[in-house]
Amino acid sequence: MHSKFTFQILFFALCCYTSLDAQVQDFQAEYISGNQSVKLNWIMEQEEDVEKYIVERSIDLENWTIITETEKRNSPQNSTYWCQDVAVPVAEHLYYRLKMVNLDGQKNFSNVINLKIELGEVVDFYPNPVSDVLHVEMNTKGYIEIINMHGVLVHSGPVVEGVNTFDVRDWLGGMYILKLFVENKASWDFRISKIKD
Repeated sequence: MHSKFTFQILFFALCCYTSLDAQVQDFQAEYISGNQSVKLNWIMEQEEDVEKYIVERSIDLENWTIITETEKRNSPQNSTYWCQDVAVPVAEHLYYRLKMVNLDGQKNFSNVINLKIELGEVVDFYPNPVSDVLHVEMNTKGYIEIINMHGVLVHSGPVVEGVNTFDVRDWLGGMYILKLFVENKASWDFRISKIKD
């Protein structure tokens, strides 16, 4: 009898605690290539115990940077929030999560959003195939290496934000690997073809 009574009290307490937990109905991130920012939206319900929300970003799932903090809204129904990450680092993947801080100091986290950044949103190169001048257009500064089909490094050096040009008229015809590195250690590899003379 005693054990049954204890179980009923415990079950009731768990049910009450769960019913007061904030629920993330929707958490989305969208990369805006026009100004290299990320727009984040989320919808919450059952916010009674929430003090504030903190949006965090990472490029490695280990180190997290706070993007914004916002207090809860006292809405009788679901609450919609949004913010914009305007200091987006250049990376192949951006990870976002929502930290919910309760009035008693307890913290809960949403699922992590994995936002994959396409190569074209960071760099554009043309023409390809190329015969004389290769243009590499960047939206950030970085470092570039170009390697021929035999594994020999034919060019290396910094690249700046904007259009960078490379005279390739003296290169042998064939395939080359262009390796691009940016400040936060993200990197991309892609192929370019030099037209044979």
